This record gives sequence, structure tokens and C-alpha cells, in this order.
Amino acid sequence: MNNQTHIFPPDEQSEHMTERAAIREYDGGQSRDQAEQEATQEVGPCCCCGGVRFWVSAFGVIVCERCHPPAVPRLVARVIVLPDSQNCTRDISNGS
Repeated sequence: MNNQTHIFPPDEQSEHMTERAAIREYDGGQSRDQAEQEATQEVGPCCCCGGVRFWVSAFGVIVCERCHPPAVPRLVARVIVLPDSQNCTRDISNGS
């Protein structure tokens, strides 16, 4: 994993994580669970809130749990939590 910080608009971050997971699954031969976990670690914390908890919908979309909590619990296929060592470098306390 590289140490670059990528900042995406929220909708693009979700799309990027989901796309990276699909690439890892189909081109890399990983299981879907492993591909989603590694893609989320690669992209990093939420670009809006710095959150490290993501949920994967029944349709395979990876979403920040804090910014977009699931409306219906049965849509949650699984939850991904980034390791503690992967901290957000963005200061969200003052809205910047």
C-alpha cells in the first residue's frame, strides 16, 4: 500500500472503492470479501468525515457508515473497519 492521500468527492469515493474491489476480485482472483477489505484500505478513510467504518450493501456498494447510515438493516451485507493505524490526515473539526 502506498502512503498517498487521495481526496475524492463522496459519491466518487464510494464508486472508486467499489470499482477497486471489483478489479481485485475479477482480475486479481480474490474473494469478494477480501477484495472489498483491501480496496477500502487502499482508498482510506472517508474524504468527508474521516470515518473508518464502511458498510457494504447487498448490491456490493461500499459506503461510509457515518455519512450514509443504512436506512434498512437488511441491506447491509457486511461492515468493514479500517485498521487503527490508518488515520485520516484531514482536520474535520473546523469544517476544512
